[in-house]
Amino acid sequence: MMNKFILFLLFYILFIYGCKKIEIEKNSNDSGHYKVLTDSDVITDFIPPQSEYNTVERCPVMGDKVIVGKDTKAVKYKEKIFYFCCPECISKFKSEPEKYSK
Repeated sequence: MMNKFILFLLFYILFIYGCKKIEIEKNSNDSGHYKVLTDSDVITDFIPPQSEYNTVERCPVMGDKVIVGKDTKAVKYKEKIFYFCCPECISKFKSEPEKYSK
């Protein structure tokens, strides 16, 4: 009995954590169809490498200068890195990435 429980538990863990997370976005034009997002369409948090420290970037939301350091907030979207001046700008960017990524 214990062996079956352990096998079930292992299967469950492998199934849940082994599957790639698929993010979908509902297509606003067609209420019945969904679009699978590619990895580049997903917004991911990004930690700047040391080679980028002390470089100057612009916040895509406010337009302020951002000096990149170990505590700089950044995200990766469509294979491009965006740096932010404050946490509020990250929230705005994540809510409308197409607006701010141009």
